[in-house]
Amino acid sequence: MPPQSVTFLVIPAQQVEVRLNNEGSPAYLRGGPLVGEVEPVSHWRAELDWWDHPVDRDYWKVLLSGRLLCELYQDRAEGTWFVERVYD
Repeated sequence: MPPQSVTFLVIPAQQVEVRLNNEGSPAYLRGGPLVGEVEPVSHWRAELDWWDHPVDRDYWKVLLSGRLLCELYQDRAEGTWFVERVYD
């Protein structure tokens, strides 16, 4: 039986530093114990009016250092980046 993956929701989401490549995709992550080059896996945008608190975010699933899958988002209004989930 293959090992089961575990998802860790980061509450509250942890602010991180993200450097982008020339195409505008995340290329490097630094925040707490999460440091290293990242490879984008998927990307989507969330634009919602959530109970009068608008959400406008770009989400990315990235592979950190070729081993750890992380879910990041950028708050498009502020430009700040956060880690929201880590998949083990």
